[in-house]
Amino acid sequence: AEVWHWNGTVWVKIGGDGLNSSWPNQTYEDVHALTIEGDFLYAGLGSSTGDAEVWRCDTSTGCTSWTKVGGDGVNAGWAINTFEGVFAMSTIGTTVYAGLGSGANDAEVWSFNGTTWTKIGGDSLNSGWTTNFETVRSLTNDGTNLYAGLGDTAQDAEVWRWNGTAWTRIGGDGVNTSWATADNIEYVASLNFFGGNLYAGTASSTGDGDVWRFNGTSWTKIGGDGVNSGWAASTYELVASLANDGTNLYAGTANSN
Repeated sequence: AEVWHWNGTVWVKIGGDGLNSSWPNQTYEDVHALTIEGDFLYAGLGSSTGDAEVWRCDTSTGCTSWTKVGGDGVNAGWAINTFEGVFAMSTIGTTVYAGLGSGANDAEVWSFNGTTWTKIGGDSLNSGWTTNFETVRSLTNDGTNLYAGLGDTAQDAEVWRWNGTAWTRIGGDGVNTSWATADNIEYVASLNFFGGNLYAGTASSTGDGDVWRFNGTSWTKIGGDGVNSGWAASTYELVASLANDGTNLYAGTANSN
């Protein structure tokens, strides 16, 4: 688990293996998520039991010193040995959001105001999803609302929206003309918002790698199964990543193995 910095010409390792007071060598498997809040770079770590942690460095000083700000009860966050990883992160204003998992009932979202963590999603909190989900796999935002992609088990792929007060399910199980329960989609691997639309990449069995678009009212499948000259049916298990340049959307496809 390492973080590297690209300055446009060369790469420089700035985190991992104890470098710059970061997490120690051979302790964590993955850096699953990164997000920026002001001058701070946040990294979400983990994969094994108890490894779900968030570390922060100051980019204005070249990330010469890392600090653990989440996990193991730090800053009123989740307790030690409770989650395997921080799988998704997003920032709205000065608030950082972290999506956790991946054991049974572990799908939670926490917010960090720079000082303390607050659990805002999971276990039916704030009208959100019940305890029946393993992981928050993806997070994105539109500048006001936060969107969370859930799942791991067949039929668990759902998208929920947080308006700062309450959660609303907006995708999955056929809600708003989205993918159906019978499609057996396991999780929403990626989310991206631009141009007034929310895009979701699904996963993770054979043929599950699709892209769906939500216009605020209804979902439309725009990628996968040969739709719009895209990849053929049963070609990919997941759409692992989504990005945009303000005009175009880019999708990274993959096989689960």
